[in-house]
Amino acid sequence: FFFFFFFFFFFFSKCIILLQLHKTKSDLMEENEGATTYYDLLGIKPNASTRDIQKAFDSKMSSFKRNPDPEQMELLEEAYNILIDPSSREDYDNHLKYLELLQEFQEEEPEWMEGYNMQLNYMSEAENETYGPKLEEIFSQLSYRTYDEIKQEISKLFTHLRSDRCRDELKVQVLPHIKLLPEDKRKPTLASILDMFGNLSLTDDDVLRRGLAITAEILNPKLGAASFNALSNPEPKKKKKKKKKKKKKKVLCV
Repeated sequence: FFFFFFFFFFFFSKCIILLQLHKTKSDLMEENEGATTYYDLLGIKPNASTRDIQKAFDSKMSSFKRNPDPEQMELLEEAYNILIDPSSREDYDNHLKYLELLQEFQEEEPEWMEGYNMQLNYMSEAENETYGPKLEEIFSQLSYRTYDEIKQEISKLFTHLRSDRCRDELKVQVLPHIKLLPEDKRKPTLASILDMFGNLSLTDDDVLRRGLAITAEILNPKLGAASFNALSNPEPKKKKKKKKKKKKKKVLCV
């Protein structure tokens, strides 16, 4: 029993240590009376002087003399090093302004953000590496561009991203039907279908289905949806039943 108790206590203490090692920076910040910025962490205002920063840092670090906390001390040093240097402090202040503007944008455009987040979830790792920095660059322009301009730029980016992703599906499912259209309607029809990829509330499948619906309506305006259903879900051909020849009964002569 004693061996079992000792093993359990040892294992449990190891788990606690591992959990402590995996604390995120945000968790550590929150431990400091809900601090969300380096200014909050040091207990100073955003317009604090260099002297105020130095004084606040020394005071905070002195409080850990009796009970050192390596993680908190490391975080304080990080905050101090960024804020004490004018160049890195300017970059940090600009980053805070960007986050504030982004938060305001999210609150003003909840429906659009819902579609945007949906599209982010569909992005592959390769797409994230290619388009992630470009999306961040567009959002960084919130300080001098309108919301509509930002949304338009992101819409263009997703139009390119998604049409490239669905290239094979477009070739197989949509282009054969576009070729059936009158020549003067092929390019504008294809362009309107590709533009739908910029609508972030639509999935890729939604765009492909609507593309088929558009071509079907042009091919046969009277049938409309029925024509689209016929294109997207063609009925299987019914096999003709072969008529069995009736065998003539032999009549026996008496």
